Amino acid sequence: MEHVESRTKLTARRLKRLILFTSLIATYGIAYALFKRDSQTEGASFPYVIDKNIIDEIGDGFKRVGESASWLFDPIAAFINLLVAIAETSLMALPWITILFVISAIAFRFSGLKLAALCIGSLTFVSLIGLWNSLLITSSLMLTSVSLALCIGIPFGIAAGLSDRFERITRPVLDVMQVMPSFVYLIPALILFGVGSAVSVALTVIYSVPPTIRLTNLGIRTVPSGILETARSYGSTRRQTLFQVQLPLAKPSIMMGVNQTIMMALAMVIITAVVGSSGLGRDVWYALRTINTGTGLEAGMAIVIIAVLLDRISYALASNTRNRRAMSISGSPFAIYAEAAWDRVFGRMARVFRVKDNRLFGFIFLTLVITGIARISQFENLPQALHFSFANPVNSAVDWATIHLHFITSWLRDSVIREFALGPIDSMLVSMPWWLFLIAIVGIAYMRGGVGVAILAFAGTLFLALTGIWEEAMETLSQVLTSVVIATVIGITIGILASQSNAMASWLRPILDTMQTMPVFVYLIPVIMLWSSGPIASVIATVIYAMPPAIRMTDLGIRLVSGAFIETAESYGANRWQILRGIQLPLAAPTIMVGINQCVMMTLAMVIVGGLVGGGGLGQEVYVATLYLRMGDGLISGFGIVILAMILDRSTQSNKRQEGIIV
Repeated sequence: MEHVESRTKLTARRLKRLILFTSLIATYGIAYALFKRDSQTEGASFPYVIDKNIIDEIGDGFKRVGESASWLFDPIAAFINLLVAIAETSLMALPWITILFVISAIAFRFSGLKLAALCIGSLTFVSLIGLWNSLLITSSLMLTSVSLALCIGIPFGIAAGLSDRFERITRPVLDVMQVMPSFVYLIPALILFGVGSAVSVALTVIYSVPPTIRLTNLGIRTVPSGILETARSYGSTRRQTLFQVQLPLAKPSIMMGVNQTIMMALAMVIITAVVGSSGLGRDVWYALRTINTGTGLEAGMAIVIIAVLLDRISYALASNTRNRRAMSISGSPFAIYAEAAWDRVFGRMARVFRVKDNRLFGFIFLTLVITGIARISQFENLPQALHFSFANPVNSAVDWATIHLHFITSWLRDSVIREFALGPIDSMLVSMPWWLFLIAIVGIAYMRGGVGVAILAFAGTLFLALTGIWEEAMETLSQVLTSVVIATVIGITIGILASQSNAMASWLRPILDTMQTMPVFVYLIPVIMLWSSGPIASVIATVIYAMPPAIRMTDLGIRLVSGAFIETAESYGANRWQILRGIQLPLAAPTIMVGINQCVMMTLAMVIVGGLVGGGGLGQEVYVATLYLRMGDGLISGFGIVILAMILDRSTQSNKRQEGIIV
């Protein structure tokens, strides 16, 4: 009987997949037919649209509120500007060799010799290409922004961890803060803080504080209840339990929040350059405006270097790898003699100055000595004769590719992406009546996420129609779907190949790290030169940016499949292809869906960037509204992007409890 029931369920699943596959093929066939007809027919428009004057009044109302609150925000802006000035002046006053020593010593202390060597080589490279001052300016903004984000995020995370009601209030706010395009923040931030360092720091804090709040909350809530009950049984007060039990046990999670906040703050480097901040972001922004691939690549590589170093150091702090470093060098005779000599010399000096920690004393003493020697010998910066630049060779290579590879790039743009992807999808969405789209999106949302997601899809679709941004939303959705399909197909294919080869996975890892940390503006420069500006350029840049999660999660999901399943299949004579298709891919499906979900979210994060290169849609509307300080239009278009992101996010997450398989 059980065998019959299992066969029936299997047949039902296969029938469901067949119906879904047939529906997709039929939908694509209709879309392609509409595109080939070159139909300019637009679907039935929504019968009622909010008056544009109302939206303008909303924006003007925000402006009036901002102007009337100048008594509050002007002192805050002055305080932030002071903090940035202090940080920048302090960093600029130090010789480069001192900064090099301090960072490498911290890396060595918490991670080991390899990370210390990476710090020395990477920072020396940045200095040699002439971007040291830009690096210090960016670091001062990062230091101020991250410090303020942690001062705000950790207390809020503690409050959310201790109060269910506060967590329910903060969750939707954090969702909006992370999904709302950063350009939407520019207009109110400019009104409240003006142009300069303060507005850059404010934007960075808003964008980067959610991970600290979320992971602090998570860390406190995951403390075992048995430990809390034991603490209370010994008479600990709520305050003592928090500071002596919950926060120490939540430290790893909190430190991971710090790590994510640092990385998200660095992602805002270029966005803040739009509002006047200096540093590496301005260098990349200037390269984009002048279509200078080489200069943009140099500044982009410097940002990648900062990202990698900050990620590795903060991760080492979060993992508390002190003992790992000791183990990695304890077997070296040189290390043993060096440590003994260090303790002998600085131990005596520390006793003279009555300092208990001789290693900390030695670190401070060497820092002062190195700084003094650098100033006396006028070695505060690397000699100009050692500087070099690879901008010109890169520009020459891109120019050559633009001329000699035009037949390939034009074929890929016109005969592949526009002919079979973007064109049909855009034609179908533009020609579809609003009511048919509403029925389709609500039905898909209900099947994938239940009643809650269906209500969200219904309300979000009505918002897009009522506010008059329907056409722009459909244009954005067509680009997002095109980018997601291409990135998913390529990403899953590469992920499958990487899962079958350790050598390929190792070879891909640094490439994927660079793709995810390299500022996306750097991609845009060669993309514009090779494919010209427009929606196709936006799609190609988005695919490059959004593909890594699909590759990583596919590789991870297949590798996490239990070896027992594979051994059982091999014992029944299954070959490698049968094992992959029949066992590994089905069991890895939940993890692959997480990768697709992340691919969707990263694609939506590129909507604004696509607007900068003529991609159109809501991204271009937000960018134009930012240029002309039209807060009402910017907020409406920004919330339109948020709504699309929330619907697609919930729909691609689906019911994980039903789909998840523990292997």
